[in-house]
Amino acid sequence: VRLRGLTGRLARENAMRQPQRTAGTAAALMIGLALVVMVAIFAASLGGSTSKAIDDEYRAALIVQNQDGFSPIPAAATDTVANLPGVAVASPMRLVIGQADGDSGTTGVTGIDPKTIGEVRTLHWIDGDDSTLSGMTDGDAVVDADWAESRDLAVGDSVRFTTPTGARERYRIVGTFNAQAGLTTNVILTNAALERSWGSKEVQQILASATPGTNPDQLHRQAEQALREFPSTEPLTKEGFKDKQEEAINQLLGLVYGLLMLSVIVALLGIVNTLALSVHERTRELGMLRAVGMSRKQVRRMVGGESVITAGIGAILGIVLGTVFALVISRPLADEGLVFILPVGTLILFFVLAVIAGVLAAIPPARRAAGVDVLRAVTTE
Repeated sequence: VRLRGLTGRLARENAMRQPQRTAGTAAALMIGLALVVMVAIFAASLGGSTSKAIDDEYRAALIVQNQDGFSPIPAAATDTVANLPGVAVASPMRLVIGQADGDSGTTGVTGIDPKTIGEVRTLHWIDGDDSTLSGMTDGDAVVDADWAESRDLAVGDSVRFTTPTGARERYRIVGTFNAQAGLTTNVILTNAALERSWGSKEVQQILASATPGTNPDQLHRQAEQALREFPSTEPLTKEGFKDKQEEAINQLLGLVYGLLMLSVIVALLGIVNTLALSVHERTRELGMLRAVGMSRKQVRRMVGGESVITAGIGAILGIVLGTVFALVISRPLADEGLVFILPVGTLILFFVLAVIAGVLAAIPPARRAAGVDVLRAVTTE
């Protein structure tokens, strides 16, 4: 916002009159907005990275999971999906929790069907390829490369787990991959191994590939009809699955946004208080300006200009600082598939909203300044 004319010049000079006060007020807005910007960039990067990982790793045209996106679904739903017209292969995936020897905590384990997984899913391989998954036996494991490195494990080594049933099972590592955007756990075993020794009875997802020429939307509608006997299930197209993941991210960050916006509101109240104090200190000056011909409207513009300048400084510095923070945080996560995405439109919106908020914050002190009694003001000491 460019401030023109006499009121604009006075607003700029008043903002510079006490630079420490202006800087302190703008700093409060800068810090609050920097945190909001950092979260916004991180959320955009996380959503974009998840979407990219799904595009890269999911070959399925249909993904069936629980409506809450986390709980398991009946294994019998796999046959229902497999019998749908247009489905080439339906591959179930399982999820269980176990404890590796030497670990104090637990580790998530994904189960796959080696016969069908190659048609619907791939991985970001470090040591191995899609045939590694297809050739897995019940005694084999494929693990995340970072997880293996932190335990001094490599392809050819064995790792032992204590399962939820209390059994102790040993598996030979046959491949390593890089887990992208949290779409896969650190350890992958066969479904048969999880059923036999881990007590797994339900599935986490069903991934279905389509025959050539099949319309994904039509397949989705057919799946909705066929899966009515399993009310907890939710069939999704690949695009719908990406939207579901983004929705989960937004829900997770919604509370964070709310808390951070409170800090921005507090900063705006600081602008109101600073302007009110400034108006009180300049009562005689305002009276003199009115006495020499400045109108009430011009006084309001001048005070509003001070608020916009302060808010603009805080907004620009906050956006820059938040972007730098987000960039620093995202770099170590690049190996995990996080792609840095700068939501330019969102940042512009934040700046515009900050300026508008500055205008609104100026309303009470501007009215007070415009309502100064000229005769009393010029006689004020």
